[in-house]
Amino acid sequence: MAINRAFQTLFLLLVLATLSSCQTAEKTATPDQAEQNLDGLIIQGQASSGNTGQSESAIPVPTPQAQTRPTDQIALRVSEKLSTMTLRQKLGQLFMVGYTDARDADELIRLYNAGNLVLMGHNDGPPETIRETLTHLQGRARSSNNDIGLLIAVDQEGGSVQRLRNGFPALPSAKEAALNRDLEAYARALSADLVALGVNMNLAPVLDIDYGLSQVIGTRAFGETAASVDTATSQYLKGARASGIVSTLKHFPGHGSTGTDSHRELPVVHKTLSELSEQDLAPFMNNIRRGLADSIMVGSIAFPNIDGSGLPASISRTMVQDVLRGQLGYKGVVLTDDAGMGALKRSYTDEEVVTLALNAGVDIVVCIRKEETTSCNPRQFAAMFNHLENAVKSGIVSQTTIDNAVTRVLTLKARQGLL
Repeated sequence: MAINRAFQTLFLLLVLATLSSCQTAEKTATPDQAEQNLDGLIIQGQASSGNTGQSESAIPVPTPQAQTRPTDQIALRVSEKLSTMTLRQKLGQLFMVGYTDARDADELIRLYNAGNLVLMGHNDGPPETIRETLTHLQGRARSSNNDIGLLIAVDQEGGSVQRLRNGFPALPSAKEAALNRDLEAYARALSADLVALGVNMNLAPVLDIDYGLSQVIGTRAFGETAASVDTATSQYLKGARASGIVSTLKHFPGHGSTGTDSHRELPVVHKTLSELSEQDLAPFMNNIRRGLADSIMVGSIAFPNIDGSGLPASISRTMVQDVLRGQLGYKGVVLTDDAGMGALKRSYTDEEVVTLALNAGVDIVVCIRKEETTSCNPRQFAAMFNHLENAVKSGIVSQTTIDNAVTRVLTLKARQGLL
């Protein structure tokens, strides 16, 4: 009897010691283990969403605030802003327009809720004047457009395409920069100068490959192979991002295989999707995967062996929605090239351009508003804006399509501190 009691006492002591050691182990869990445990709770809580019973309430899921990440905060802010916008305010976010002077830009914001502007050579001037103008326009947009700031863009590639020269050195072409510059440092310095003026978006770099066929591209390209263009542009994009500017990769899916100038007429490239993927698409695809594609401009070039309709890529659902967004997985902002270029203007009405572009998956239609035969002029912009408003009201372009496009634009703006 005494022996049995001794065994019972010994067994009880062993059980208590075991429980004590387990509790100590739990209390001394490493931070990594604690984080893993928390992640597990979040996942279990999400998995049980929509189910009923005690298992759902038994899991101690962290509060929504504890789960919120920066991307979630941006999505929430964008959703809230979208819900308070009028139709015209939304449509204004879907155009990027040129302007003659501050008064003209004020009118665009007042009459059309213009959400994005582009500077051209005629907007050049003393840096302090540009800065003052752009600061004024940002304020005007905030007061008129539901406290949403402007994307203010410029073509500052270097070489033959340098819109702002006053106060800037003569910039090398992309080809020259690739040969003679540290591209990351070069892009960082160039972008910092633009940001100092109030410009927050550069319609560069060119990701086209120079096959020796196109004078339109030529030295605007960083190289003559997919590999050289890919390497150079990834370095450039890292430098530009370090200075806080939005970059635009262009001209998707590649403008280097044709000698036809899309400013004047529609280039036609007979490559298959497989052939494009081997070369032209590679720099786009790789920079998308690296997370360096802030925005992408689609060229007005026809690829009949990919889209049998013959539509230019900039207004082709096959090229934008199926190839760029579907196969390449791009989720960011897509822009057209200038809507008044001959490649579009010769075959399509202003109304067709804007509805086809938005229904193709484009987010921003560019109209630089110059009175030239190869440019989108002020009358075209007014016609496109008014037609898009009517197209939404009549169901030709769905409200969902508009909201999806505006969401992508506002997400980009939120990341830039414009929302």
